[in-house]
Amino acid sequence: MWSKPFGGGYPPEKQQAEQSNKKILDGVKAISYRPLPDILRELDRDLVKGAYAGEHFKEYFFRDATDESMKELVRELQA
Repeated sequence: MWSKPFGGGYPPEKQQAEQSNKKILDGVKAISYRPLPDILRELDRDLVKGAYAGEHFKEYFFRDATDESMKELVRELQA
């Protein structure tokens, strides 16, 4: 049986960050396994914007995506 709180095995200066990350990922896990547009709408907006903030994301995504509804959703979520 696990006797330490989650993140308790990390150095003290990393525990808070690990606990925060776990909460975020638990939220992602709770809403996954559904259609991607539904998931993206329910995820933390800052998390989604961070994922879209990559240097070449817009260039490659809008050039290569073929689903117009996904393109529109990404535009909406970036706003």
